[in-house]
Amino acid sequence: GLGEKLTRQAIQRLRDRGCTTIRLVATQLGLPLYRRMGFHEENEYHELQGSGLGRQSTLPRGARPLLASDIDDAIKFDGMLIGEDRSHLIRRLWPQGWCLTGSEGEIDGLVIPTPWGGEYALLRPQVAPEQGVRFLGLIRSVVGASSELFIYPTSENATARRLLKEVGFTELRTMPRMVLGVARPWATAGLWSIFSPALG
Repeated sequence: GLGEKLTRQAIQRLRDRGCTTIRLVATQLGLPLYRRMGFHEENEYHELQGSGLGRQSTLPRGARPLLASDIDDAIKFDGMLIGEDRSHLIRRLWPQGWCLTGSEGEIDGLVIPTPWGGEYALLRPQVAPEQGVRFLGLIRSVVGASSELFIYPTSENATARRLLKEVGFTELRTMPRMVLGVARPWATAGLWSIFSPALG
């Protein structure tokens, strides 16, 4: 019962701070516990493992490091796809990361590594297929500097899963994303990774 007590305490602290939506990524072991507590499954993340490309001297066309002046556009982009204000999280990690821009210079994708491991990766779902290829190249170049890389697209992001498998990534497992409280509309077809397994 210790896990349930700790989870209930965490939920209460979040609610006391005004959180109306609580999301988590469940393991198979935790799934029954979360269901009993009222969480329901929204979708699944697919854990895929493959190799990075190492730090490359040139980024894919349209990719560049984030600048201090990009922060408002990045927060707006995140809010458009995620449906909630996560500016406090993005500001904590700023200005580490990269963006993929469209033909007009607008942000089409964000890749922000987290200090505890993993990355936050979002790509506008309506982009042309070649933007998906470039986005994957960006992730593999800047985050995948080691030989092992994990990427977590959602079930709805068939494009990411297809591209990852085409370059040799192997699917290891699926992990349900669960929600308690008010469901918010995420553009899940644009999610290429969990913010991190601990934050999202």
